[in-house]
Amino acid sequence: MAFLNECLQVMGVMLLKEEELKEERDLPSLLVQSKNQTFSRNFRLRLKEHFTNLRSKNLRYRSHSFIAYYKRNSLSYSRIATSVSKKNGNAVVRNKIKRSIKESFRRSSAKSSGYDILIVANNHFFNSKNNLQVSIEVFKTALIDFFENISSGDKNEV
Repeated sequence: MAFLNECLQVMGVMLLKEEELKEERDLPSLLVQSKNQTFSRNFRLRLKEHFTNLRSKNLRYRSHSFIAYYKRNSLSYSRIATSVSKKNGNAVVRNKIKRSIKESFRRSSAKSSGYDILIVANNHFFNSKNNLQVSIEVFKTALIDFFENISSGDKNEV
């Protein structure tokens, strides 16, 4: 009986090691999947000319938490820029706001709509007495609505 229990324990350990090896082999595919979740440089506007060009004589969308300037580009994908003032808070708060903008854009279907977009966060919205987490959730919801309106081409609502 002891021999049988010992064999079962050894087989159980072997099965666990086999599952661990299988997970290690699948690791590159997981890395590829997570790599697709990144925010590529192709989707970013970085030059000062892009910012000034978007702010002048282009379409504008105003929300209670942000202002979005946008225009059509000649590419098959959209590019985005963020502007978050120091008045919005310290570096931690500003980075949370920028990450939420990038995440909302990355998850939306607006990536393939062919726009250049500049999102300017409203400093009064994040400086109010609201909880920061609640403010960011409301901000994300407004961003998602904006991105969905752009991707659907609904000019009247945007």
